[in-house]
Amino acid sequence: MAEDIIPAPEIPEQTEEPSFSSEPDFTEEFSEAEIPYSENPVMVFPEIYKPEDIPENGRFVKVSLSCFTELFCYALTDSGNLYRFNYLDESMECVKTGVKDYWAGCYSDFPNIIFENGWVSVEENLYYKPEFVGVAGNFFLTESNELAFLDENEWHIFEANAKIIKSHEPYVIKYIDENNNLYSFSEYIGEPVLIAENAADFDFNYFDKINYAEETIYITTEGFVNIVFDEEFSKPELFLSFVPKNAKRVYSSSGNFLFQKEDGTYLSGNKSMDRNKNIDIIGTDADVLIRDYAIIGTDGKIYLHIEELTYFGEAVADEYTVIKDFVIELP
Repeated sequence: MAEDIIPAPEIPEQTEEPSFSSEPDFTEEFSEAEIPYSENPVMVFPEIYKPEDIPENGRFVKVSLSCFTELFCYALTDSGNLYRFNYLDESMECVKTGVKDYWAGCYSDFPNIIFENGWVSVEENLYYKPEFVGVAGNFFLTESNELAFLDENEWHIFEANAKIIKSHEPYVIKYIDENNNLYSFSEYIGEPVLIAENAADFDFNYFDKINYAEETIYITTEGFVNIVFDEEFSKPELFLSFVPKNAKRVYSSSGNFLFQKEDGTYLSGNKSMDRNKNIDIIGTDADVLIRDYAIIGTDGKIYLHIEELTYFGEAVADEYTVIKDFVIELP
């Protein structure tokens, strides 16, 4: 049954003429708005002013790369401030405050967000869901380890018993449950599909214009690297010759990978060619998007590596690539 639509909260009067940006701005606390009695309230995304005071930052806790229309690096701090870095002009902007978790994929201009006060933003629509604690794609992890998703403006929940969730697109998710089983779930299939057992971390490549195969890379609870291959398209021997035998974490995108090794540093590479390189940064979180990557170092800085392609037809050829590196510090 469709949920009740409620009006956006009233905007307090401003003593000065506000300036508006071209995109919705919703950094003001929503806890001041009256929460409706309906179980799953939804409202059209309001245009709200930024707060003048941004909470003080301690450290970066999460980093993500997104490239819907432009390439951005999103980063969340322990104080709930969500920043966006534009490498073209090297600008760093606080786009939201009071953020608990977010997912910045490549399918929309703005991330899906869980706010600390119980509101969540899904494709720039707001819902009051205080039980949500994590987000990947259009899927939300609840306090009781269930997974929730929207279908035609109606929430659906299934008992996944999930503890780690990841997604590269809005409507497909993979997750590890409390028993260390790795599953894939899609709204179209409607039930979880078991991929592997004894998994501690994972990521995956899906079929796209750059990567003509699907593989799921996972790390066992003993720290070994395993890969589940799409037998029709993959070249397992070549891929396996490039990856380490042991790792702590893995990030993957369109055939490119970033492994965190046992000493906390990283190995970057591509599954189809010998272009691996060691990255001597000990990190706390990371992300990879095709050949670009971002790492939060233990020194509190974000190390952003960009590889601009000057000729799309040779997307993995170094002679058509301009390398740019940035060090992003806490504002």
